[in-house]
Amino acid sequence: MSVERRVKVIFNPNAGVGRFRVDETALRDEFGKAAYRAGVSLDLDIEKTSEMGHCTEIAREAVRSGFDVIAAAGGDGTVMEAVNAIAGTGSLLGIVPIGSGNDTIVSIKGDASRSGCIEDIISGGPSRIDVGEMNGMLFLNVVGLGLDAEINHFVADRRSLVRKIGPALTYTYGALVVLMKFKPHRISVSVDGGDAEEHTVSLCTIGNGTTCGGGYRLTPRALMNDGMLDLSISPYLGKIRSVLNIKKAYSGKHLELEGSIYRTLRTMEVVGLDRELPYHIDGEGGYAERIAIRIIPGGLGTVHAPAGAVLE
Repeated sequence: MSVERRVKVIFNPNAGVGRFRVDETALRDEFGKAAYRAGVSLDLDIEKTSEMGHCTEIAREAVRSGFDVIAAAGGDGTVMEAVNAIAGTGSLLGIVPIGSGNDTIVSIKGDASRSGCIEDIISGGPSRIDVGEMNGMLFLNVVGLGLDAEINHFVADRRSLVRKIGPALTYTYGALVVLMKFKPHRISVSVDGGDAEEHTVSLCTIGNGTTCGGGYRLTPRALMNDGMLDLSISPYLGKIRSVLNIKKAYSGKHLELEGSIYRTLRTMEVVGLDRELPYHIDGEGGYAERIAIRIIPGGLGTVHAPAGAVLE
């Protein structure tokens, strides 16, 4: 074998439901077989995470150790932790999708095939994708504010339900429950340094990628290598109309609703005018009064090439 590749796999053993579930032994076997088929001499090191934030620590050490590829084996939160250590270092990110939603890899590649992703990690050439930054935290896929974030918080507290019925159904169930008590958010939005605009919204989604919540296409036109973020704002329609239009959000057709706003941008600032804004950043939730977001074009090297990517 003439080709060699050193790969560090950061494995979240708590990730995965249904067909995405895998243990370390099976994961190591899948990498070994893929390397054999590709004729690659593989130096593989798999390390498990033990708590939130541990993936970032492991990834930073892997960068210092000079691994060719640092692969996050987990869900979108695991990927985000790895990105915050790898971006700007020259190391290449790989993703092994074993989370509940795996929206980040779907946004990059268009699918969440574990075998395909492992093949990329074994022998894929480098490409560059954009990285978003929110209040100093890096993200690859989506930031959601308002209803989207409140649903995300609801789902995050019900991991057992996700394992039983899957992320998309849990997200839809969460949307129905949250909508029954939801109060629209009044926000001020400034885009690319322009004047602030006030909106009363249900959804405000900023996407580097296309999907979240296990397949909801809230920023369906986003590209991860165009140097831009996509902003989707959905006005509050009332409880009944909102419930009736949930399905449209899954297909991206919510953009057809009256009062919807969709545009691209490089920077933006959002302020909650009536209360703190709930947010999720690649699935990880929190609250903030002020949200500052920007795009870092080509800020991350990866072995997964999105459509239209220019290979190095």
